[in-house]
Amino acid sequence: MVQEAGFRTGKIDILCYYTVNCRQQRYDLFLKSNPDTVFQIMPNITNHRAATWVVDRAPFDDVRVRRAAMMSVDRIGWINSIMGGWGLITGPIQPGAGAFWIAPEEMGDAAKYLEYRPDDAKALMKEAGYEDGVDVTFHQTDTGGTAWIAEGQLMSEFFTSVGIRTAFQLVDRATFNSLFAEGKIQLRYTYAGWGFAPENWVVKPYHSEYVGTHGLRQGIRDSVIDELGDALVREFDLNERIRLTKEASVRIVDQGYVLHGPGELHMSIIQPWIRNVQYHNSFWMGASVAGGFVAPH
Repeated sequence: MVQEAGFRTGKIDILCYYTVNCRQQRYDLFLKSNPDTVFQIMPNITNHRAATWVVDRAPFDDVRVRRAAMMSVDRIGWINSIMGGWGLITGPIQPGAGAFWIAPEEMGDAAKYLEYRPDDAKALMKEAGYEDGVDVTFHQTDTGGTAWIAEGQLMSEFFTSVGIRTAFQLVDRATFNSLFAEGKIQLRYTYAGWGFAPENWVVKPYHSEYVGTHGLRQGIRDSVIDELGDALVREFDLNERIRLTKEASVRIVDQGYVLHGPGELHMSIIQPWIRNVQYHNSFWMGASVAGGFVAPH
């Protein structure tokens, strides 16, 4: 609030709001108090928040259970509640990734797994032999802030609503890391890939070469993903890289390897006298700010 007051009185030139702090109310207030404010709003392509599960152990070794979990999530309700209306439905590729992004409606039959279909989810659970439900433990750290915790709790409730009964356990980072290293975490809320390149989104988190160290340690062994990933890291042609990335994205959604949360947004607010500054969607703003200048005012 102190920073916002400083911006309104002209003592602060640029403020950047990261994802969960983007709210329609905040935007409206600045627009009202400082109508000349320059707003730069964009999808966050770097942080892919998601629920991940171990796929080589029951119950998530059954693709029907994974798909049921995916269809249990009301992403629009999630966006309109915790995210204050500032979010986007997405899969492994965020909309800000430009040509690499594949819209849900372009995913063919896999698109339905990004939709809220609780009845279909329950039917899949019954088909998988879990008509009476199944019990799992959902681990989450306490280091991501209140919105981060709320998102994990919300996802836990979605799962439970279709028969994947989750015992939600919020633990400190040290405990979480120890359990994870020992292979004792079955289901968790985490970041499923971080970075600016397709290799960070659809290769490293899922390729069998990375499963033990750099990947999500989910037990994924998918020859299709491996072949697509190998081709992608060798490819230099942009159009072919886009095609491979999209194909891998569809495969990840279709097989239910990760349940991605809605895409987040960044908002940068800039005083009208600050020129030639382009907000960069990362944690390193120095280069983009260095070229800016202050116009007479």
